[in-house]
Amino acid sequence: TEEAPGSYFNYQYGGVDFIFLDTYSYRDEDDHSTILGEVQMKWLQQQLSQSEATFKVLLSGSSWSNLAAENHNTWTAYPEERKGLFSYIRENEIDGIVLLSGDDDEAEIKAIPMSREGGYDFYELVSSPLAQIPAPDYTEDNTAVIAIEEPYADSMNFGTLTFDMAEDDPVVSLKVINVFGENVFPEFELRASELTNGQTSWKSKVPAEAVAHFEARTGSAL
Repeated sequence: TEEAPGSYFNYQYGGVDFIFLDTYSYRDEDDHSTILGEVQMKWLQQQLSQSEATFKVLLSGSSWSNLAAENHNTWTAYPEERKGLFSYIRENEIDGIVLLSGDDDEAEIKAIPMSREGGYDFYELVSSPLAQIPAPDYTEDNTAVIAIEEPYADSMNFGTLTFDMAEDDPVVSLKVINVFGENVFPEFELRASELTNGQTSWKSKVPAEAVAHFEARTGSAL
């Protein structure tokens, strides 16, 4: 926008909204009050509220769920703004959110269990790096997210999303592909019906022992 120029924009394709965010131009690394800035956040909320798309893909160069406290390049370093955005999605009943990110030097599929707060579980596809050496030592034992697939750092990689909108319950399939053209993880599917308030889906996507491990770490059953 003229008021706050930057590299944030959106486009629609095949019933899907892709919303690209600029998490670098306006973030405050001193007090961690904002990662988007006021103007961009209002623009994002407007895009979400106006969207009639089945799926709304939020693309961020910064991880949505990496808990490294010393890292400015993650949404969790700006907890109030992250919480505010997630609350806005829940309170305005905005369905179909899918999270994409990179710059973690590894690939991963994660769930953020927002169903425990009355919303629905957010799923994040992390695909990186595309053109540098992976860094497996960045992996942490995060307690606020569930690893659907464990971090992959054996080679460079990229992610793909495939949408089947012809289904009665539309599907998005997430993949990560390495330099050898191999699927890093089993293909991961999300249905539109899972991405709506009141739905808890993450437990059906991980082994029972992973559910027990997460609940033991967080101290509560979700």
